[in-house]
Amino acid sequence: MLLAGSCSSPSDANVKIVKLLDPPGTSAPGDRVYLASAAAAPTSAPDRCNDKHWEAITAELKTKGGKAQYKGIDLVTAQGPVTVDAALIDGSEIH
Repeated sequence: MLLAGSCSSPSDANVKIVKLLDPPGTSAPGDRVYLASAAAAPTSAPDRCNDKHWEAITAELKTKGGKAQYKGIDLVTAQGPVTVDAALIDGSEIH
């Protein structure tokens, strides 16, 4: 799955900036993303998340301080934090 952050351009509110989230450079495809407050990556996950649950989750995904967060907690992999492009301001939505 790919996740991207988006916000309106500071110079033109009609222009949307969209940037892919950046996993740590040493991450590999398939690495799990989890909350920094978790002791370790979950060992299992559902194969699919229904639309209602996914909408509730994405409503809480935002950017802050150059990092991707869920309810204010950093998203990480075992190799480090998931970061966002500097063009995305704090509070940008993640989809």
